[in-house]
Amino acid sequence: MKKTHPITLTERDFQILHFLWKWKIMTTAGIYTRLFPGCSVRRAYKRLLVLKKAGFIRYKNLSDTRGFVWALTKKGYASVRPKLPSLKEDGFRCEFLEHDLLTAFVQLGPRALEDQEIPMVTEQELRRFDACHYPTWIPRSTAHRSDGYWKSSSENPDTCVALEVELTLKKDTEYEGVALFYADFPGVTTVLWVVNKVTHAKKIRALLKASEPRAIAKHRFVLVEDLKLDGWDAKFLNGPEESGTLKRLLGKKMAQSWLNVATLSILDTRKFPYDLVTYETRKTASNLH
Repeated sequence: MKKTHPITLTERDFQILHFLWKWKIMTTAGIYTRLFPGCSVRRAYKRLLVLKKAGFIRYKNLSDTRGFVWALTKKGYASVRPKLPSLKEDGFRCEFLEHDLLTAFVQLGPRALEDQEIPMVTEQELRRFDACHYPTWIPRSTAHRSDGYWKSSSENPDTCVALEVELTLKKDTEYEGVALFYADFPGVTTVLWVVNKVTHAKKIRALLKASEPRAIAKHRFVLVEDLKLDGWDAKFLNGPEESGTLKRLLGKKMAQSWLNVATLSILDTRKFPYDLVTYETRKTASNLH
């Protein structure tokens, strides 16, 4: 058995463990940007190494790159578990690293940088919480599990936007159930599909429309490549609001400089991003021009 080094967990350590549980995995830069305001990247990385040596977290290799992400261990989960709400199902592991990292990038958006309160529910929470404990503004059903929800900016407090990160196509028949699920919940005003190809968007949209044509207006599509380039300003591919964006959909005024930092902070998969430019640095520089 690998020897670990005992430590006393700080409040920020518990925040790191909870952050990793909620999002399943996260990069060093993402943890630093969100949980180490005013600190150096080196200090954040050194603390992550302390937690690793103590057996609370570990790093995992992404399959198609040389990148790394952090994840909980059994010990880390056992430490944060008492601080979590009542769960219907224990668990913390990530089965699809690239998918879950991209999901975090899309869903967190500017919240990786700022405390702009856009209420959201993650796939991990949907999976582990009993449906009766879901917020009132999302479907209280386990018939289908989305990749997450944002609370809508609509005047109606019980409306939301659903997220579907679809990097590979499912069987055609599976989309029938998805179409019916969202059609049955009028509180889901929009379903954002994140896809790799325009052809995938067209096929999914056609299948959804064939299953439930009355609710097809809910579904919007955006390319992974466009999100990486333009963030929440990426244009939807098709539908009645082709010029729409996620930023406009959520109705929040975001900082103009968030995109590059968000890309660095969540999609930068280096163990130690020594040259990471912080949001504060970029904001200060932009104010000088």
